[in-house]
Amino acid sequence: MHRTGKSTKQTGILAMVLAVSLFCAIIGTEIFIKYAGAAGRNTPVTFRFKGRTAKSITLSWKAAESATGYQIFRSEGNGAEALVATTTALLYKDKGLKSGTTYRYRIRAYHAVTENTGAYSEKLSTTTLPAKPVIKVRSGNQCVRITWSPITGASGYHIYQYKGAKSVPVATIAGKSNVTCLINRLENGVAYQFAVTAYRNYKGMDYESVKSSVKSGEPVAVAKTSTKAKFFKTRKTFLKSEAVQSCGFLKNNLIYSKSVILPGMINTNVAEFASSSMVPQGLTFAGSYMLVSAYDKKGLDNSVIYVMGKSGKRLLTTIILPNKTHAGGITCDDKNLWICQSTTLRSIPFSEVEKAAKKRKKYIKIEAYDTKAELGQRASAVTYYKGLLWVAAYAETGFGYMGSYRIVNKDAKPTLALLQRIKIANRVQGLSFTSNGRLIFSRSSQANSSKKGYIHQLDVYKPDMSRISFGIVKPGKREKIIDMPSMNEEIAVSGKYLYVNFESVYYAAAAKQVDRICAFKVTAVTE
Repeated sequence: MHRTGKSTKQTGILAMVLAVSLFCAIIGTEIFIKYAGAAGRNTPVTFRFKGRTAKSITLSWKAAESATGYQIFRSEGNGAEALVATTTALLYKDKGLKSGTTYRYRIRAYHAVTENTGAYSEKLSTTTLPAKPVIKVRSGNQCVRITWSPITGASGYHIYQYKGAKSVPVATIAGKSNVTCLINRLENGVAYQFAVTAYRNYKGMDYESVKSSVKSGEPVAVAKTSTKAKFFKTRKTFLKSEAVQSCGFLKNNLIYSKSVILPGMINTNVAEFASSSMVPQGLTFAGSYMLVSAYDKKGLDNSVIYVMGKSGKRLLTTIILPNKTHAGGITCDDKNLWICQSTTLRSIPFSEVEKAAKKRKKYIKIEAYDTKAELGQRASAVTYYKGLLWVAAYAETGFGYMGSYRIVNKDAKPTLALLQRIKIANRVQGLSFTSNGRLIFSRSSQANSSKKGYIHQLDVYKPDMSRISFGIVKPGKREKIIDMPSMNEEIAVSGKYLYVNFESVYYAAAAKQVDRICAFKVTAVTE
């Protein structure tokens, strides 16, 4: 019994010792954990941005006391924050980011396990670099034009010229969307090399992209706008052309002496750059002039308007429009020249056209439109009649519309007020009212019969115009269809003659190409 009691007492003492030891171990661990947490809370990580590219941002920091590792949190702009990395290193490269974009970061340390964290660092923000521009260099007369696409997040662009292996900054352009730089006073026949960077201004500092690939341009003399026929150099060759021989109406009714060779089809001088890809579109008579619009099919140069004398039909000057947007139908209200562009109708003062024509300037550049009226539909043709603008909205299928518009503030910066929208046929490229009470639509689509929707004709109507002063015309039934060569465009009446423009001069695949504006007696068309 004595031996058993002693053993029991010893066992109890041992258990007590073990319990105390275990309690101390637990308390010690808890104290250590609390200590580590306290250390983290009292000493948050201090970090900095060590570098950046268009797709990455690198952060670095010093080791925090008792830290096992670090958690990196990121938000894009003012968006939601997310944990993006856990690391034991003192450096982190955040990859796969968007170029030219603001990112915000903060870091916290942890000890032993990621749940045991310290305090967050201060939240800091920075930006990735803008993406590298891709440039094109176009050579002109004693100049080059450098172009590129807008870069996300860019505040502007720096242009560099290379002199040997060294690059020298020659221009800075502010604004993300300003993506053209003209370099003048260069020597023709000499090769020049250029590169462009995008920069982003963030918190007062400019962050510059990697330089674009180096591109070269060699300025070259540019001829004046051509006035010779592109295909048919003489009357005889034109009259023997497929267009004339296969189109009975054209063959029997063409007034050759009134017809006009399209200028600029071999070469158009667009502010000292040579374009051989202009596509003629609009046609109108204004004052003493005949005007033809065209756009650059390759998108290299701005749209233009060729200004010719109304009587002699000689090219007097070229109006260079402010943009490259497809310049379609044109008309004039005596004060303003109106141009169809996509879903808009835009205007410039007709006085600018007259000044340039009278001075016989090689060309004149219009810096901005006076009016940009949104029509809500694709505008293909326009005419001015009875004090109103009549605009045809092109439709490939179904039916189109003709809108009538009153011009407000005609003598200053005009605006348009819609009066009526009238159903018309589809594929309308031109329209004109005649003095004998007819309404003519020029309708065309596609280059040749292998294409679906191929059409090339003039439709003649005798409309009800009893309410025309209100902008209301009822076309009624079509009276006549007149066959044309392919790709007939806008039409215009001057005196006793109807003139028909053609865009087939540009398209090699077009059947029955025509390189001039063809004239017919109005009566031959309407009666």
